[in-house]
Amino acid sequence: MIITLVLLGRYLESLAKHRASQAVHRLLALSPGRPAWFTGRTALCDDSEVGKGDLIEIRPGETIPLTAS
Repeated sequence: MIITLVLLGRYLESLAKHRASQAVHRLLALSPGRPAWFTGRTALCDDSEVGKGDLIEIRPGETIPLTAS
């Protein structure tokens, strides 16, 4: 009986680790890319280069890669 409980505990621990790992990978996939400036043509830039009042292009389905400051 003790061996069964130990094996069940190891299985549940392994299952929990696997689910946590999958959740972390899904969160990393949600991280935003680079913003695209719109100045007559589209160009990729770093988020530190974008300032207040700049126009950026956000395509459908993309996340906004900037934070409010």
